[in-house]
Amino acid sequence: YENGSPTNNRVIELSKTLNISKKNIFNEKLTYVYPNPSYGENIKFRMHFYDEANIQINIFDIAGYLAKTIYKNFEKDDILNSRHQEIIFNVNDLNSGIYISQINASNANGIQKKIIKFGIVK
Repeated sequence: YENGSPTNNRVIELSKTLNISKKNIFNEKLTYVYPNPSYGENIKFRMHFYDEANIQINIFDIAGYLAKTIYKNFEKDDILNSRHQEIIFNVNDLNSGIYISQINASNANGIQKKIIKFGIVK
């Protein structure tokens, strides 16, 4: 065997059971980008939050190169006022094309991610 053999493996035995609960930070079905496609106007990342979050949105071009990164923090008070929050993004620095946005939301409970495709036509 080039990369090892079935008899040569590493096993970790745990004496305790781990309970890992996943608490969503935002509702993935209610998280989207509009207008999509954008005809040169600003786009909005609309999200429905359950809890406070630190947001990082990485925007990649279709070739996979990082074009832009957006940071935004939503505090408890923001979420209590409205669970629907928007992050407005100015597309003037980007050329026409298809882009992939990777939304990363994190807080004390963990990390949640979503990928959304959007287009820009100028």
